[in-house]
Amino acid sequence: MEGIINTDCVAVPKAHAPAAAEAAVITLAAAAKTRHVVDKIFGSYSDTPDNGSLTIALTVGGTAVSMVVAIKAAGPFNFDFSPALQGDENTAITITLASGAGTVVGKINAVTR
Repeated sequence: MEGIINTDCVAVPKAHAPAAAEAAVITLAAAAKTRHVVDKIFGSYSDTPDNGSLTIALTVGGTAVSMVVAIKAAGPFNFDFSPALQGDENTAITITLASGAGTVVGKINAVTR
């Protein structure tokens, strides 16, 4: 990992709660001299999702990385990252909660810096 995480920066909560059968997406846009950090991701599906998953896409050390976890049940989920996830400078981080399909509503939240 390049550089040191700035532990003094302010936490910035992000959220997305789209309509049923739509993916929930949080994008931390690439910005010059900015290195995004994700400390926590939490959310829920309103009912059992059809192929539910959470994907975190970022660039670390110049390599694109996608982390994917299946979410099989309705209700809340919570992921705390220690150490925090940190992308490269001037790169985006995208967090996607897949569509639950049908009438299932997915909600995603993230604590970022």
